Amino acid sequence: MTKWSVAHRLAHMAAMRTLDDAGQPADRRTDVAALISAANLRALADPEAERLFGLYIPPTQTHPGGIWINAAMPPSTQRHSAAHELGHHVFNHGLTCDTDFASLSATPATSTLTETTAEAFAAWLLMPRAALVRTLRLLNIKPGDLRPEHVYLTGLMLGTSYRGTARHLGVARIIEPRAATALARTAPAAIKNRFDDPTAPPRSGDADVWPLQRLVGCGELTLHHGDRLVLPATADAAAEGLIADDVAQFVHQSFTSIVLSATAAPDRNGAVRRHLLSLAGDDGGLQVSVESGPVRPRARRAVPNVANVNSEADLDLLLAQQQAQRVASAAGEDPCV
Repeated sequence: MTKWSVAHRLAHMAAMRTLDDAGQPADRRTDVAALISAANLRALADPEAERLFGLYIPPTQTHPGGIWINAAMPPSTQRHSAAHELGHHVFNHGLTCDTDFASLSATPATSTLTETTAEAFAAWLLMPRAALVRTLRLLNIKPGDLRPEHVYLTGLMLGTSYRGTARHLGVARIIEPRAATALARTAPAAIKNRFDDPTAPPRSGDADVWPLQRLVGCGELTLHHGDRLVLPATADAAAEGLIADDVAQFVHQSFTSIVLSATAAPDRNGAVRRHLLSLAGDDGGLQVSVESGPVRPRARRAVPNVANVNSEADLDLLLAQQQAQRVASAAGEDPCV
């Protein structure tokens, strides 16, 4: 049995148990922030953490543990990083600093079992098989008919990256692994361009493009701040409602489309608001909400305080400790579980 197969077997069971313990259904988009809170961890999304992709600090007798992620990364990468660091907590891996994507996406030959298990945990937590199956059903797509744009839409619904979604469709045995590998080679930028209005102004490279008419019947949509919404030109009433509710801002209108930009505007209690959007052919309507990121604003600045990470020197010490752990793991047995 390979390292990846061991990791995925352990991670799948742990992810399902984590969702169940927190009362989250396994067939919906995962609320990562709620899972972090349920684990009694603090969280910080830091837009200036240039040297860090993710950090897990285990709890002590005097302080709760914490997760620190880089808020400058794309939202789907932030969600994955937060889930990855939560995996380190679930498996009791101890202090872990991920300073580049290598530890999050290393090949089976170069990744330690510790990192492999956390990576597999993140995939299963964000994309349980039941959630993938339900999403494809809502999109009216049969697994045998999957094309790159279908993978992209599935990732939009679940808040996961294009390539991560394509790969996990194979891991979850919804499609053949060979087909998943082929789908993962497609550049998501090309799919975004296909869904966008070609006459609209350029968008941010990290922004996702939501072709809302293609998502009719999908129920609830959770967008991220700065994402682009593309509506039919005839849906002016729906667009006006989104703008009036501060869910989106106007960007462009052409003969075929209305283009908006999603805005995260929490209500007075700090909760994310939902807007009911009605489009042609959708009797139930779409519940649209916009997040600023996977870690809620009220959790900001919590981790550095509890972890005593208040300076570059503190961070250097954490990184040095983590490097020493990796050297020790390379010399002996990896303490995964």
